[in-house]
Amino acid sequence: MSKADKEREIARARERADLARMRFGNAVSGVLHRLTPDNLRAEAIEVVSDQLEQAKQDLLRRFRHWPAALGTVAAAGLAILFWRPARVAARYALRAATIAWSMRDLWRSKNG
Repeated sequence: MSKADKEREIARARERADLARMRFGNAVSGVLHRLTPDNLRAEAIEVVSDQLEQAKQDLLRRFRHWPAALGTVAAAGLAILFWRPARVAARYALRAATIAWSMRDLWRSKNG
């Protein structure tokens, strides 16, 4: 191999090294740019808004399939909010459920 061939080979190796160094620097700067607080905050807001939109679409789809059931639940929620007898009844129901849950072992068979 002549001296000129060696110099060309070295020049090509330097070009490849410079190109690799430039690509690595660009990749690092891209990662650092992506990890800035503003970009992380924007991505988090985008993810949360997408999830909220999905939940909204799911709720609307369920409402279209079961309008009577969801209407009943909505009416019960409004009654509990604004009608005192409904709040009292809900409180008694929750207390009864708590007592039933705490005594659930009494109803189980000892063999099973």
